[in-house]
Amino acid sequence: MKKFLQRAVALLSIFALTLLSGCGKDNIKQSPLLSQGGNSAYIGSSETLKAEEYEASVLEELLSDVIVSSDENSAVGSATGNSYTASSQGDFFSSANNISTSLATTSYENQAPIKTSNLDFRALWVSYYELPFWGSNEEQAKQKFSDMMQTASNQGYTAVFCHVRANADAFYPSKYFPFAMQLTGEAGGDPGYDPLKIMIWAAKKYGLEFHAWINPYRVSNTTTNPDELAEGHIAARWLTDGSNRAMVSGNGIYFNPSSTDVQRLVLYGIREILAKYSVDGIHFDDYFYPENISDSFDAKQYENYLNSAKKPLSLADWRRANVNALVAAAYRICHANNTVFGISPAANISFDNSHDNYNRLYADIALWMREEGYVDYILPQLYFGYKHPVKKSQYSYLLGIWARLPKHKNLKFYVGLGAYRMDEDCDDKAEWHNEADLMARQALDARSLGAEGIAVFSYTASTSQKEHNSLQIKNMFDAINSKS
Repeated sequence: MKKFLQRAVALLSIFALTLLSGCGKDNIKQSPLLSQGGNSAYIGSSETLKAEEYEASVLEELLSDVIVSSDENSAVGSATGNSYTASSQGDFFSSANNISTSLATTSYENQAPIKTSNLDFRALWVSYYELPFWGSNEEQAKQKFSDMMQTASNQGYTAVFCHVRANADAFYPSKYFPFAMQLTGEAGGDPGYDPLKIMIWAAKKYGLEFHAWINPYRVSNTTTNPDELAEGHIAARWLTDGSNRAMVSGNGIYFNPSSTDVQRLVLYGIREILAKYSVDGIHFDDYFYPENISDSFDAKQYENYLNSAKKPLSLADWRRANVNALVAAAYRICHANNTVFGISPAANISFDNSHDNYNRLYADIALWMREEGYVDYILPQLYFGYKHPVKKSQYSYLLGIWARLPKHKNLKFYVGLGAYRMDEDCDDKAEWHNEADLMARQALDARSLGAEGIAVFSYTASTSQKEHNSLQIKNMFDAINSKS
């Protein structure tokens, strides 16, 4: 196992560093996304490659020392001097993907919790539908977002997670993604200024860390029609060219995590942010493979993988390995730029990998927590009360498992709290709507089990002028500060 792990880490490092070498300011290419004649807000003129040149040019260049992906009849790469061939990739995927399998036979329920902390990290999520840019000129946007950051700081937060790319679109001028519809009301519409620059400026003005929040695979959660995407959007072409690089799932469109073209696009986007902006972190949430997908979702890539793998993984293990590869590469890119990288997964978890994160989203969170090289922090969304009617969804039950999962020595453990439930007709609404000390107790319980910070979803609920919301948040911060 140790030998396999060393190989996995080495290959992941090489994979990510190879990507990095092609993603610097001087070498980054406009191509992938853009067909000619698209929106001038995100398509340059002289640098733009024709869409059909992408696979033959950029892909080959970046993978010159690494075996090509499942898009090219393989799934992982070979490094110069490592003689890791396509026939070895089964070993690589297995070693990179099976580290957490010991959880099925090892009990951690009675493991001693980590030492308590002061919950010094206190973050607030600001979602794309809360950003104040639609209908605002630059000065208005600066004032509105500055007011939001002042309010967050006054409440006691030390950091914000702000959406910068929620649906394969951008709240900043990008070479790779169109402007977000929420900026002007039009997909790809140019607001005439740089919203991300404003967001970072305002956060820093009030002493808040700024973490750029990205949904890596989601293209749209409002349409399945490629004609409704921004002009020139790469997802529209990938959805219709038979490549399976973008797929319809449910009521939305998603990038296919098994495609290296997709992985590269996501990583290009991260590198672009880090090259242009002084952010304190890159943040993923709980969107990985879409739920309830069939075997046909990534059948093309899986078939290519099976044709070249000596010891192929099952479909589920292969999907998890695809996500692991992206997470590891994102981590390496962030660390090469002295930036923190973390993930906020859905709450469901278990000691035996029987949970939905592992089996439906193909997110091997236990691996990311246990082994270095994936994330700097893990922040589960424990958006439930103590009295939820389903025991496995109760806050104390979930917190107990997350707190006792094995963690590498540098991992930060934070807990996400669901303030939005104060305003919703949820299953455990009685305590969310009536108990003014609920979030205070949750924060203190998180700290007692080793959490080093909390994050609250979301801005609207936290800063609401409703008496109950205000009291709940005040009590939470009073409890944290009184016990510091």
